[in-house]
Amino acid sequence: MDLTNRRDLLKALLAGGACTLCSSGVSAAFFPSMRGPTPNNGTKRLLYIFLRGGNDGVNTVVPVGDSSYQTMRRNIRVDQTGLAIAGTSHAKAHPALAQLVGPGSPDAAGRIAWLHQVGNPLGTRSHFYEMDVHESLYVPPTQSTSALNPEGWVARLAGFQNWPGTVPSAGLASFFRAFHAKLEPGSTSKVLAEVRNVDAYDFTNPPLPEPSQSIAGRLETLLGGHLAGTPYSGAAGDVAEFADFALQAIPQLQNVPTLPDPPTAGITSPSHLLFLTQIRDAMRLLAHVPDCRVAGVNFGGFDTHADQLESQDALLTTLATALRYVDDVSQNVGLVGPLFDDAMLTLVVSEFGRTARDNGPKDPAPIDPTVGTDHGIGNLAIAQGKKVQGGVHNCDPATWPDGHLAALAGTGGENAVPALTDFRAIYSEILREWFRVRPNQLHNVLLNLSDPVPPTLVELDFLAP
Repeated sequence: MDLTNRRDLLKALLAGGACTLCSSGVSAAFFPSMRGPTPNNGTKRLLYIFLRGGNDGVNTVVPVGDSSYQTMRRNIRVDQTGLAIAGTSHAKAHPALAQLVGPGSPDAAGRIAWLHQVGNPLGTRSHFYEMDVHESLYVPPTQSTSALNPEGWVARLAGFQNWPGTVPSAGLASFFRAFHAKLEPGSTSKVLAEVRNVDAYDFTNPPLPEPSQSIAGRLETLLGGHLAGTPYSGAAGDVAEFADFALQAIPQLQNVPTLPDPPTAGITSPSHLLFLTQIRDAMRLLAHVPDCRVAGVNFGGFDTHADQLESQDALLTTLATALRYVDDVSQNVGLVGPLFDDAMLTLVVSEFGRTARDNGPKDPAPIDPTVGTDHGIGNLAIAQGKKVQGGVHNCDPATWPDGHLAALAGTGGENAVPALTDFRAIYSEILREWFRVRPNQLHNVLLNLSDPVPPTLVELDFLAP
């Protein structure tokens, strides 16, 4: 791909502005049964939120037990009075997360696990590369983009567990690679189709007539002629099959019940408001389409090289609003039925973290609050739900000793929080405990694992067995 185009795409994705690509999108994995929506049937559900751009985990859950935070983040440090997180005095939450911590909050109820120092130990600090390894669950033996796997882990899981198929419900599925099937002979991953808007279809119109030749067959004939003599000529059948699959899936969207809108007080950015709308629609599908198992939502704008204090405050406010909304809806039996809360899990990830030291002037120069941080390695993941074992992981005196940030930013350090836990350990635990993939079968979804498993791949036990 032309490098200039990649840069333009990246700028659009990470800006969080007017372009649809940069804000959010929902993908949902389900198979196209023809029955209408009903309350959740107890099958495990996952809401998968990807913070595009590389969120700064250090300023999201602040390691207040590390005195070097004061100097390493002198230009953009978060108010140290902070927000207490249940069960620890070593870390506090960013003030923008007030809806998630404190009395009566999901954190206080033990429904949130804060997973620090999680990432790719072989991290490249490249947005595209690290997004790819996250969404494919494949870390190439060499750090080369040509070695990346184009198959998404959700599509692979759906194939391995014999889900009848995967269909993204809305949004920009073309960028959410976790849902991409592999166009390759012998691939067992399930195909995708894209439905951008849950409410976009007019079901008062008559259904499609029964054709003398299947829709897939007619499309294949049409595409075969159009693509003849091109490198894509062999893809006509696959593309036609995907389109036919999408048309079969659309009836599942008929009469999907609405849910209350998330609160938007103080949130004015169009991309943030769209993200909240997509969260609502993802919850509608997870709760009311029986075969919807995974929904993915993108939220962009986290590449905070400059103006991080202001931009991250707004981003985390919107994220906290979304997570509190998900938690409240999940527990509302009148909206989603009695089985949904037990079956609902949310995972929030980002492709990498940020540098240990901010990129502003050092002491004794005047403080500049308009600076930010650069690409790092280890980051913060968040898991939320009734079956989560709450608390902070990898941020205690043993795993985050005093002076940790200073040592990382000092001579010989990488100026980045390390990946103390391989990001694949988070997915491994979800695959085992949530989707019940047997340990000896994890390799069917988690690719290229070494034997023995490296110590960074030890799971954190954030899910109740």
